Amino acid sequence: MHVTDSLKGDRDASPDPLPDATPGGGPPVLVNREATDDDLVDSVVRDPRRLATLDSIGLLDTAAEEPYDRISRLASRMMSAPIATVTLIDRDRQFYKACVGIPEPLSTTRETPLAFSFCKHTIALGTPLVIADTLRDPRVAEIPSVTQFNVRAYAGVPLLISGQAVGTLCVMDLRPRSWTDLEVDTLIDLAATVMTEIKLRTTVGELEVMSEVAGLARAEAERANRAKGEFLA
Repeated sequence: MHVTDSLKGDRDASPDPLPDATPGGGPPVLVNREATDDDLVDSVVRDPRRLATLDSIGLLDTAAEEPYDRISRLASRMMSAPIATVTLIDRDRQFYKACVGIPEPLSTTRETPLAFSFCKHTIALGTPLVIADTLRDPRVAEIPSVTQFNVRAYAGVPLLISGQAVGTLCVMDLRPRSWTDLEVDTLIDLAATVMTEIKLRTTVGELEVMSEVAGLARAEAERANRAKGEFLA
């Protein structure tokens, strides 16, 4: 099954709790019912394995970097969405590794409490989440991003590293909108680019550590050889 097939359930979120069909008699809505439960969302977000993977990639609280900024700009432009972010979901906050269109002071602090977060639900699902109208989705209708910052539509794709969803690439709009399959596929492709960037960064970091360790080992071996030579002399 193509990954976008799993998006139908959230594309036309209804105000009725967990509907089984789209308004107007469309195809059945496939909703992950468990993922709407706050306790389950919290348990997934705070899973020690997920948090360990997040910590291992070393991106939390780091400065903005052009590769991630560029992908956010592309997502905003290609999806015609005023807001786009590369978001990392920590235990009790979300950190914007990159962001376009986020208002101050959030664009400077680059983080919010999880109470603001759409992306924690994407993390809990482990699959792309699409919301056409945030006011009609009970998971997010009352969060500050909706009530204070007027976000009315959301689409997010989880960033999977070693099987763990560490964050998302997402776009948001200030008006309700139906996200097309093409738009969602585009977001999925851009998210794959983010994941590749993270993996490359991790690999480079590991190689640098290995090189440093090897250098220290060589230096220690040279000191030992010199000491041995001096002793034999």
